[in-house]
Amino acid sequence: MAERARELIRNTGIFAIGSLSTKLLSLLMVPLYTTVLSTADYGTVDVIGTFTGLLAPLVTLSVYDAVFRWALDDANDASAAFSNALVVWASSMLIFSSICIGLAALGVAHIGYFWFMVVLGSLGAICSSLVRGLGYVKLFTVAGIVSSVVFMTLNLVFLLQLELGLAGYLLASAISAAVSLLVVALGARIWQYWQATGVRPARMQQLLVYSLPLVPNALSWWGVASANRVVLLTFAGVAANGLYAVANKLPSLINLVYGAFLQSWQMAAVKSYDDQDAGDYYTKTFDIVARLQLLMVMALLCVTQFVFATWIAPAYWQAWQAVPGLFLTTVYGAVISIGLSVVSVPFLGIIGASLASCVGFAAVLGIRLYETRRFVGIRVTWSAMLKYHLVIGLQIGLMCLLPVGWMQGVCLSLLMVGLIWSDWPYYQRLFVTLTNKR
Repeated sequence: MAERARELIRNTGIFAIGSLSTKLLSLLMVPLYTTVLSTADYGTVDVIGTFTGLLAPLVTLSVYDAVFRWALDDANDASAAFSNALVVWASSMLIFSSICIGLAALGVAHIGYFWFMVVLGSLGAICSSLVRGLGYVKLFTVAGIVSSVVFMTLNLVFLLQLELGLAGYLLASAISAAVSLLVVALGARIWQYWQATGVRPARMQQLLVYSLPLVPNALSWWGVASANRVVLLTFAGVAANGLYAVANKLPSLINLVYGAFLQSWQMAAVKSYDDQDAGDYYTKTFDIVARLQLLMVMALLCVTQFVFATWIAPAYWQAWQAVPGLFLTTVYGAVISIGLSVVSVPFLGIIGASLASCVGFAAVLGIRLYETRRFVGIRVTWSAMLKYHLVIGLQIGLMCLLPVGWMQGVCLSLLMVGLIWSDWPYYQRLFVTLTNKR
């Protein structure tokens, strides 16, 4: 258990270095973005990103998931999977490009940028899945850091010096995505995994049998996490969507840390699935991750209003109201999230959108916990989960009652420290387990 935990933490740390450096650079640029870009501009950026995320699994048929799974098993299988996945991707891109040409003829705004990001993003997903499955963890991290530095540098030039506004932001995003793909391709010498002789209908069918069931799953996650933006755009306008995008900045830190863990966990879970103590290993991992994530929520709530009051342009101040809701099987989660968005957004605006996402994710959690019992038993410490959520609820209440200032920060911090103190024996045992060399 200890050795597996240390390996999981080590890989998570490597992934996190790239992810956190990317996000920290992005957060440092938020004052510039919110000053130079209007709420409508920021909303436009968010809408484009939302629909790019929707189309990625559709145009690739989620073959990148199959490439990752095959790459974990054998390098030869990885080459065959990668080669066949590229053929699927190229075929899909022909269809997608034809559609974009038609939309451009109709005068749809930003369609060229949208096409470029979908094409590049989907190809990047396939290449990144290959190198991650083959164990190029550090390369994956370096690509993220280089891409972020390029994005930040270009935005300083395009937004401050050339004053290109929204067009400059979109151009910087496109170039940095291309740089990330280039770093991954050159670092892994990815062309050596292309095998024209390995492209066969039978192997392509194997990939699609694995990946196609994952497309509805990916779309449902999009429904839970992003569909409320479309509802918000429809009922409240593009400026409200911009506020919602800024409100997501702090909660996205938690998603970022969890994303780094998830990339490492996918590798560890596959390797340990057949172990006799897999159920205990999964249970302990779930419990640790859940507690640490809830502690992160508490810590970020302590500084949310202060950050928005001092770091964000005044036009975006009201976005903080959506943050608490944003902190907190997928088809049902998507239906709940979209349904609640349609009902709540016309009355509550961005707060309604954040609450809809929160309830949708809660539904996903419940369904996934129930479904995983067929494969491995994960025992949830419900008393601890309830206690952590009650403290978060108290923090949100104090945020609404107390004015922004040191008193609010101290009260919110004391609640978090008190919770850690009440669970101190648990964290002591965790520390001993992770530092045990046996």
